[in-house]
Amino acid sequence: MSPKKKIQQGYLLVVAAILVVVVGFIAAVIAYMYLRATKSSANLTQSNQAFYIATSGIEIAKRDMIANGVVCETINGAAKYTNAAFPPDAATPIGYFTVVGTARDASSQLSAGISAASTSIPLVSVAGFSSPSGMALIGDEFISYYGIQGTTLQNVLRGASGTTAIAHSSGIAVNQNSCVLTSSGMVPTIDNPEGKRVLQVQLIRRGRGYLAPGKSLPNSILPSVILGGSTSSFTDHNSGNHGITNDNSDGIGCAVATAGTYNPPTKVDYQCTTSSGAGTVWSNNYNSPAPAIDTANFYSYFFDKSISNMEGSGYLAATVDNINDVATPGNPAYGNNVVWINGDTSVAKDTLLTTTTSVTTLIVNGDLNITGGSGTGNVIGSPDYPVKVIVTGDFTVSKKTTIYGFLYIMGNANLQNNLTLNGAIASVGNVTFSGNCVINFTSDMANNLAGSPPQAGQSSPEIYN
Repeated sequence: MSPKKKIQQGYLLVVAAILVVVVGFIAAVIAYMYLRATKSSANLTQSNQAFYIATSGIEIAKRDMIANGVVCETINGAAKYTNAAFPPDAATPIGYFTVVGTARDASSQLSAGISAASTSIPLVSVAGFSSPSGMALIGDEFISYYGIQGTTLQNVLRGASGTTAIAHSSGIAVNQNSCVLTSSGMVPTIDNPEGKRVLQVQLIRRGRGYLAPGKSLPNSILPSVILGGSTSSFTDHNSGNHGITNDNSDGIGCAVATAGTYNPPTKVDYQCTTSSGAGTVWSNNYNSPAPAIDTANFYSYFFDKSISNMEGSGYLAATVDNINDVATPGNPAYGNNVVWINGDTSVAKDTLLTTTTSVTTLIVNGDLNITGGSGTGNVIGSPDYPVKVIVTGDFTVSKKTTIYGFLYIMGNANLQNNLTLNGAIASVGNVTFSGNCVINFTSDMANNLAGSPPQAGQSSPEIYN
């Protein structure tokens, strides 16, 4: 055998080895790409599942806020919204969600007039407004904004959520009473999620701050009369055209709830049934709150700010003999539309706080007596603009008066001489009716008092973790 042929022996073996290595490398690459594609597909599927679970969490919270009167920040930590399994009744959940609510309450005024086509909104102050984007209410017009520069809302979408863009004059109120819901969807576990999406939506109330930020009337069938004192009593000395009605929700809203003595009037829709627990005001009745209203949480059931805090953000009226004198106090930064009077107050005028939006909360540190009035009588509030009235002393009406609103009385309420209350009253002390008094509480009034359920939403850019 020649030396040349010896050198060529084994050539095909080397070629074969190289081919095996190349083919193996190609196969490994294909396998790796396949595994990556499979993993990517699985990650995409889990990410999509987390997105839909986060969306479901927001929808569950929104429904409870709109239909059941759940307050924004009471969502936080509640089992229904915190590390909650989804689907809720599944033996093996797909994943979990957590929803957190953040209440925002801001009030300002236009520092200059705007036209219906204006896309920037100049305010006196932007303190408390969500940044960089959010929604606000000017009169009856919703706006969306996407940026704040100085005290001006920028890149504004006018006439949002089905409202109509109109011109507004300088000084008109601009309110942001909202709840920002943040929902995290996690798949398949909470501690080590392989898919996670975080979404936000801002819900806006149409209301004007009638109740403290973050609070609304607890549900649509709040009793017409609620007595919080364990020794308080409700007595009706009426005759003729009088009574208590409550047609909220499905028409069987209860009329009177009390921890004390109930002396039934001759005309009443339905008395709430109280439990046997000491000091319980309202429980064990149709659509009752949980926990029940009792003498210990009576004030905090309605308000999450102390009276002194509300006064601190409001406007002090030094002397008043006509509440309408303080309807437009001339102070553009008087906070949450609160006006307060320090001392006993007697009112002897015919028209009080009727269609103005300037004052939605009136606090009287002392007794409030409505002693005068003639002709059509005194009027406090209106159907569209009801007033929240807080009286730390006694409240007495001795002349013909119509009130649209919610009364919170820390002393006794003596209601007489043709009083018509379109709304509800909560009293720590006794409530006495005489002289053809009528209380009529409707769903529309409940919605207006609470600012109505959230009805406009703005989705924020998705938050990625």
